[in-house]
Amino acid sequence: MRDFLKKVLDFFDAEEERTLPGNAGKSDAQLRTEYEQKGKLFEKYIIGRFDTVNYFGVVDWTRDICEDGICPESNCNPDILMRYRRTGDKFALECKYRSRYYYSEKYHTQTIRWARPDQIENYLRYQKEQNVPVYVVIGVGNDILHGETPKELYCVPLNDIKNYPEVFASYLQKYRRPNPEKNFFWDVRNKRLC
Repeated sequence: MRDFLKKVLDFFDAEEERTLPGNAGKSDAQLRTEYEQKGKLFEKYIIGRFDTVNYFGVVDWTRDICEDGICPESNCNPDILMRYRRTGDKFALECKYRSRYYYSEKYHTQTIRWARPDQIENYLRYQKEQNVPVYVVIGVGNDILHGETPKELYCVPLNDIKNYPEVFASYLQKYRRPNPEKNFFWDVRNKRLC
């Protein structure tokens, strides 16, 4: 059961979170609660970047609920399954918000630790079994807990970072959205999220 719980809980490093301004005296439980709140707020922010009135439908939104050690297997799936209404094309989103980049002692550069290897395996399995592309949407910077939009927003096809649980900030730049507040759209011809 402990292994299953570890697999369904998001990547969380209390020591890393404690280095953020204002977090020094907080308990691990407080840090985890805030971390989870940031994640949910970021998911809501991302859904708000889709025109769900005219173009997109939310097919599924993973709830990430665990009670008394009981967790639905769907917690291992990407956060959101969307459908482009005009064609029926579906795609999944795994949303990751990070307050900032972290300096990696291993690589000597700024990085984002976006997932554990077992989580990436779950997303790849989902992509294959459901036959839908999975995109990792990463928001970095500002304070989402206080209503600020992410300073930077990246939309990365899962296949492009499937081998990198820790991704370099420099590598992410080619996936950067120039305006984090601009809506997403579906490129029908190329079958990709833009």
